[in-house]
Amino acid sequence: MRKYHAPTCSGEMLFDPLPSQIPEDTLWNQQTLRQAIGETIRSQARSELLAQNKIIGPRSLGNPQGIWLVGGHQPEIFHPGVWLKNFYLAGLAKRLGGLAVNLVVDTDTVKQPSLKIPFRGDSPKWTQIAELPLGVSETESIWAKVPLPHRQEIEKWLERAVPLWGDWAWSPIMVDLWNQQPWLEMYDLSQNNLGIFHVQLRRYFEKEWGIETIEFPVSQLSQTPSFRKFAQGILDELPRFVTVYNQAILHYRERRKLRSRTHPATLLITKDDQFETPFWQGTPQAPYRSRWFAKPNDPLPEVLYPRAFTLTLFVRLYLADLFLHGLGGGLYDEVTDEIISEFYRIPPPRYAVATGTLRLPWEPFPRPARSRAQLLADLRKLDWNPEEWTQSPLSQQKWLLREQAQKGSLDLKTIARKIRRLNAELSLDLQALRQQKLGELAEYEQWSCANQILQNREYGWLLHPRDCLQAFCEKAFQQGMCAG
Repeated sequence: MRKYHAPTCSGEMLFDPLPSQIPEDTLWNQQTLRQAIGETIRSQARSELLAQNKIIGPRSLGNPQGIWLVGGHQPEIFHPGVWLKNFYLAGLAKRLGGLAVNLVVDTDTVKQPSLKIPFRGDSPKWTQIAELPLGVSETESIWAKVPLPHRQEIEKWLERAVPLWGDWAWSPIMVDLWNQQPWLEMYDLSQNNLGIFHVQLRRYFEKEWGIETIEFPVSQLSQTPSFRKFAQGILDELPRFVTVYNQAILHYRERRKLRSRTHPATLLITKDDQFETPFWQGTPQAPYRSRWFAKPNDPLPEVLYPRAFTLTLFVRLYLADLFLHGLGGGLYDEVTDEIISEFYRIPPPRYAVATGTLRLPWEPFPRPARSRAQLLADLRKLDWNPEEWTQSPLSQQKWLLREQAQKGSLDLKTIARKIRRLNAELSLDLQALRQQKLGELAEYEQWSCANQILQNREYGWLLHPRDCLQAFCEKAFQQGMCAG
């Protein structure tokens, strides 16, 4: 059972397996899939994808018979730990003589319609997170249907962002994009889609920093004949697939001791004589997708989108020679492994995981003198042992009662009653000290919250300084190049 944790220190990266293992895993996958699926079928699936009209990147890179190293993510302004996957894949592709492919998962709903920007105040109390809206009016829409805002609206992004980040000690890379205006060219290449605009902004720096990938929107992939044939194969044996799918999820929860009904995904249900399928059907209105219930002989919907597990199923079996996940996907694909083994009855191809941590270059607030545990212990003592904080006659009375309790010279219930009364009276004299401790605890919580804001690894790459981002991404590329 794999276990992953994001790297703690800024600049650190996680690779599983180690880069040196990737060539062997890729070769093993090729041999396994050639026997189980067939090279012709996989080559056809790749050719159909290359023929789609929304490919991002040079078509000349796409050899259907070559090595394909594939990753993917939603087209949001994600954090650098996600971005490094593209550079790692590009390094591996150069090392192995293959193609680095990124899937733009534009069939997912928009979950982050704004850019979160941390503001470091003069003290922890005034440190907070602001948000820059990115022009998404339908937050429940899928990315494929989010139109690109008007050029004048995007032009104001930087103007609106500057007051939110205040007097930072560095210049975010977003400033380069807007002041030097390459975003205008990216705007024209964005197919009137906000998600593709995010992709083009990212690719501007990828090209500048020396990598070349090819990218496919999943909304296009899911309309290819090969994908629909894959979906039909599941529909033909839908009752058995639902059983295998649900068992794989339940086994995952059991191994991980999870009680959640939504992780790693909800179970597929039955309704009357229909089964819930592991696909979305397209709809004409937001959110432009809905659950699809069917029977084995039903026709496929005109517009069909994969869910998370069916996307990785298709990609791992029909497109990729090696699939690269982030943290979440790397854990959840234990489910996909079981589905492949039980439904298709073939050995699941091996996959890899890569992520990293790059924090914004803040200087954290200094740690308070006393920890949270120490302050809570002080407050407990003020409640139960107030005599330790004062030398009044009442304190002496309590010490005498405690001695009598140890000697057994008085009834314990009588002693306990007297001690409670003395504690209450002593506490009245210690209210100022209690308020001081509560104030220190509040300051500690503010410090903790402020540093969590400043040290969060999830901030979008647009906010990072250019030199730090470039060094981080190039390091991931070199890790891929060193595999072997």
